[in-house]
Amino acid sequence: MTEQELLATLKEKTRDTDTVVFDIGNTLMRFDPDGLCDALIAAPHRERLRHALFAPDHTWKWACFDQALYPNEEIALKIVREEGLEDACAAEVLYVLNHFHERMFPLPLSRGIPALKAEGKRLLALTNYAWPQLEYCWQSQAFFSLFDGRVVSSLEKVVKPDARIFRILTERYSVRPEDALFVDDNADNTAAAAALGFRVWQGDFL
Repeated sequence: MTEQELLATLKEKTRDTDTVVFDIGNTLMRFDPDGLCDALIAAPHRERLRHALFAPDHTWKWACFDQALYPNEEIALKIVREEGLEDACAAEVLYVLNHFHERMFPLPLSRGIPALKAEGKRLLALTNYAWPQLEYCWQSQAFFSLFDGRVVSSLEKVVKPDARIFRILTERYSVRPEDALFVDDNADNTAAAAALGFRVWQGDFL
């Protein structure tokens, strides 16, 4: 979908809503695992660490990170040990965890934020994200200043698609799900939101 088509779809899907709830990673901001590994991990262990960090069966590691269940140093050590690498490799994994946010950039959908705000929509973020990494993105991108609030997994100790994080959002900001659109690239997350009564838009926003 072109940028023009994305923004037209956003306008249409938000026509009868008063609140728009956005995911951030790969919805408003680009998260590129391959690019991160190529840029931040030295060649000798790059492929093994790419697998350790981003293989589909290893998503629990990012869930731990996004909930801040352990210090980043401990998560990095768990990752390299599970992959059978020397403990010294944890420094490279830790660098990725601590600096990935510096290599994220806005996606086309973010350019629709000012128009939504001008229409009087309430804008909220609901994201699986580490803190203070999110704070860096929030301060560096002007469109985030238009948001009315956010719920962040690492601050709440719960991640999408768990219904609890959606309920935190609805209760904290008095959101009526039937009057809100939830936008996310992940089908599990939009399914969870739909089950709670949200209107949803799941898509490829890259």
